[in-house]
Amino acid sequence: MTENHLCGVTDLSKGRKRVKTKIDVTELTSLVKCERGRRGRQDIIMGILRVAKHGSKKTNMIDKVKLSSAQCTRYLEDLERAGYISREGAVWRTTEKGLQLIGACEICHNLMNIT
Repeated sequence: MTENHLCGVTDLSKGRKRVKTKIDVTELTSLVKCERGRRGRQDIIMGILRVAKHGSKKTNMIDKVKLSSAQCTRYLEDLERAGYISREGAVWRTTEKGLQLIGACEICHNLMNIT
C-alpha cells in the first residue's frame, strides 16, 4: 500500500478523543447504496464485520447479511487475507483491525450525516 492511498481518520464527534488510524482509501470510497438499489462492496463488508463482532458461523452470516454461500466464502477469504476477520474453528470473529475499520466507517457516516 502506498502512502498516497492512505488517509488518517480522526473522530470529531467526541471532541476530546482522537482516533488515529490509517485506512486504505479504497475501503471508504462508497458508503451509500448504489443508484440501482444494489449494495456496494463496502456495505457487504461492514455487514459481515458487524455480524462477526461477537463471533458468528458462516450460515448465520449468510442469513443476516443476505449473501449466497459462494459470495460469503469469497468475502470471508478476502477479509481474512486482509486481517479484518479470523476463523476459530467454525466461528468467524472480527479482529481488532476489523473493529477499527467499523469505527472509522461509522465516523465517516456521522460526518456525512447518513442515516
